[in-house]
Amino acid sequence: MAVLRFPAVGMWLFVLVHSALIFLPTSKGASVANWTERERLERDLAIWPSSTNSNVSYITENRNTELAAQAAAQLLMEGSQMTERLAALFEKATSPTCRELVLKHFGYFVASLGREEALPFSKVKLNNTCPEPVYEDWNNLPEGVHLGLLQNRSYQPPRDVAEYIDDPNNLKLLYVVLAHDKPGSVVRLVESLDGPNGRLTNSFVIHVDGKESSDATHLEIMEYASTKANVHVLENPHRIRVNWGGFTMVNATLQMLKYATGHLPGTSALDFHKVVHLSHTTYPLASNTEIRHELAKYPLDANFFQVVMRPHRTPSWNYFVECDDQLHRIFHLPVPTNATAGYELFQSSQWFIMSREFAEYLAAARPGSFVYDFLPYAEHVVVADETFFGTVLRNTEFCTKHVNRNYLYLEFDRWESDVPVEERDSRKCMMKNANHCGRSPMHLTLQDAPMLELSDNLFARKFTEETLKDVVDDWRIERELDIQEFSKDPSKRRPRTRGDLEFEGHGVLIVAKQTVQDPAPLCLGLGETGNDIKLHPCFHDWVPPNLLPTWETGAVIVEETLPNNRWEFAPCTQSAGRLERDPTTGSHSVAFSENSTWSVVGPRCMLKQMDGVRSGRCWDGETKGQGGPNATHVYPCLSNLWGQLVSFGDGRIAPPGSLFTALFEKRVEFWKKKGTVVYPYRCLAETYKFATEHINSTAIGSGRIITTPCNNLEDDETRILEWVFVPFIMEDNGVEDDSEEAPSDSCTIEHAPPFATVSESCPTYS
Repeated sequence: MAVLRFPAVGMWLFVLVHSALIFLPTSKGASVANWTERERLERDLAIWPSSTNSNVSYITENRNTELAAQAAAQLLMEGSQMTERLAALFEKATSPTCRELVLKHFGYFVASLGREEALPFSKVKLNNTCPEPVYEDWNNLPEGVHLGLLQNRSYQPPRDVAEYIDDPNNLKLLYVVLAHDKPGSVVRLVESLDGPNGRLTNSFVIHVDGKESSDATHLEIMEYASTKANVHVLENPHRIRVNWGGFTMVNATLQMLKYATGHLPGTSALDFHKVVHLSHTTYPLASNTEIRHELAKYPLDANFFQVVMRPHRTPSWNYFVECDDQLHRIFHLPVPTNATAGYELFQSSQWFIMSREFAEYLAAARPGSFVYDFLPYAEHVVVADETFFGTVLRNTEFCTKHVNRNYLYLEFDRWESDVPVEERDSRKCMMKNANHCGRSPMHLTLQDAPMLELSDNLFARKFTEETLKDVVDDWRIERELDIQEFSKDPSKRRPRTRGDLEFEGHGVLIVAKQTVQDPAPLCLGLGETGNDIKLHPCFHDWVPPNLLPTWETGAVIVEETLPNNRWEFAPCTQSAGRLERDPTTGSHSVAFSENSTWSVVGPRCMLKQMDGVRSGRCWDGETKGQGGPNATHVYPCLSNLWGQLVSFGDGRIAPPGSLFTALFEKRVEFWKKKGTVVYPYRCLAETYKFATEHINSTAIGSGRIITTPCNNLEDDETRILEWVFVPFIMEDNGVEDDSEEAPSDSCTIEHAPPFATVSESCPTYS
C-alpha cells in the first residue's frame, strides 16, 4: 500500500480529533448503536464549551485561520476521547514500527474525512467471474432451490466432459502443512501419508511459524526433510510470523502454494494433481489407498472447500492492522455485496483440497485477477483464513468446479465469551464489544474415537494425544491390508466397518420390555407428524393381538409393523467390541474387544429410521441444557454428534437392557465449572412430568421419551426403560405393503437375519 500523504498540520489535527467522535465508546455504552441521530447530535454538541469561553472566542474571532485551526484542534482534543483511543491502541502496539503502522492506517480513514473522499474500500468494485447465482435470503429461495441443494453442492460431470484419473493409484497429492511446534507430530503426519520407500506419489511442503519460539521446531524438521527427497521445508524469508485471526495465516499458506508452483525465487514447480492443506495437528482417518480412491471419484479440476453458501453479511466488520504479533482494530470496514462492490464475502474453512489450476491461480495472483484485487482488502479482515479462500473460490470461474466439503472432521469448542473474563484469550476478543469473541477447534481425545471411526471424512483435527493416533492407526492399517488383499482376491474384501456385530444393518423393532406381554406391545417410534420420539403400538391395528408368549425371541413380519417404528443400528463402531443378541430373550449383550483399552461403554451405534417420512434420520439425544431431562427426537444423521451414538447397558454404568449415550468429558467439566454436577451417562427413559392436564397417568406409554442420568433410579415420575430387539422378516413376495389391509397368511424366513430364531411358519402368532 502506498505511503499516505496527509493534509496540512492544522487540518490534519482538526480532522484527526474530530473523527474521534465516531470512533469511540460513550457513557451510554453498547446501546449507542440504537441511538437516533438527534441523540448523537445532542451528545456531541454538549461536549464543547459555549462561545463565552475565552478559548472559543479566540478561535471564532482570530483572523489568522491557521492559528485558529490549531487552537480548535487543541480544543477538540481536550473535549474528545481521541487521546484515550490512541492510548488503547498504543498499549498493544508497543514497538516503534508497529505504532507507526497503526497511526498510518488510522490516518488512512481520517484523511478520507479531511479530503472529503470516500472511506477506504467503500467504493471499490471487483470483477466477479462466477456465473452462478447467489442467494442471500434463505427463507425465500426460488422454486426448485432449497438449502440442501445449496449446501450439498457437488461437481461430478460425466467422464467425457471432464478429466478424471483412470487409476487412483496414480493420483499425485501434495500435502501443504502449517506447523509451529511439536516436530514429532509433523514427522508422524508425513510418515502416515507417505508410502514405504517412496512407493506412493505424495509430496510435502511444510511451513513452520516464523517466530523465534518455533526456530527449534524448524531446525528439527529441516534435519528430517534432508533425508526425504519428497519433503520440502520453507526457509527464511518465506517463514511467516503467524498470528491467531490474522492474514498471516493466509500468507503462510500462499507461500507454500508459491513454492509448490515455482513462484518463489529459486524454485521450480513440483509435480502434483491436487493440494491437500493440513495442520500439523491433523491426522488421516482413512488409509492412503482410501484417500486416493475417494478423491479420484471427482475430476482433477474439482476443488473441495467447506463454504457457507449464504453471503457473509455482518454489521460488526472491522479494519485490522497486524503487527507486534497481534491484531489492532482501527475502524469499521464496509462489507462488500454484489450491489456495492461487485462481489460477496463467503465464510469457509481454511482447510481444503484444491486442484493444481486453482493453486496456480492463487500463487500467481496476476494483476487484473480477482485474487490480486481482493488481497488489499483481505489483508485487513479478522480471521482472514476463514474468509479469503472461500471468497476467491465463489467469485471466480472456479466456483463451477466446487465440491462443498473438505473431508475434515472438526469440532469447535465453546465461544471465548463463555469463559470467565479473567481466563479469556485476549487474541480471540478483539472487537469493541468485549463479549464478541471467536473460538477454536476442540482438542480430540480418546472419547472422540467412536465419532472418528464412524466418520466418512478422510482427515480430522485437532489431535494432541498420540494414543488416539495409535487407535486410529489400528483401523487404518487393517483397512489398508483389507484393500491390498482384495486387489489379489476380490472375494476376500471385508467391509469398512468390521467385526462380528450381529445387530448392524438389520432392521429391528425396539420394544419396551415392560410391554412385551401386553395385548398391544409398545415400541420406540415416531408419530405421524413431527420428529419427537415416543412409545407407540408396535403393529398396525389390524394385526390380531394373539402373540406367542415368546414372540420377542423370534422375528416379526415387517409389513405388519408401523413404518415409523422401524429402526436399524448402523453404522456401529467395531474397535471397542461387539454386540450379540440372546435368541432366548431378545436382549443384547456386550463383548468388549481384547484390544480396546480406551472404551468404557463398548460398541456405539447410530440408530436410524428405516421407513416413513423421516427415513434416514437418526435418534438424537444431545443434551443442550445443563444435565436436565431432554426430549429425544430424530435429526439428520451426523457422525460427529456424540448425542446420536447409542450404547447398550450391561449393568456396569447403565442398567441392563437400557440404551444410553455418554456425554463428553469436556462438556461435563464445562457444566461443573458453572456449578452443575452432571452424570456422564444418560439413559432413554419415559417421564410423566410433562403430561398434559387431560392425561393423568403414569402408565407406560403415556409419557414422554427423554434422556435422564442413568443413576436416576428413584424418581417416581421418570422410568428408565429396558428394551428387547426383534428383527424383521419379509413377506414371500418381497414387497412391503404399509396399507391398512391385512397381508396374506404366508411368510418366509429367507430375508431373516442369521441370528433370528423363527419356525417354518409365521412365528409371531398363536
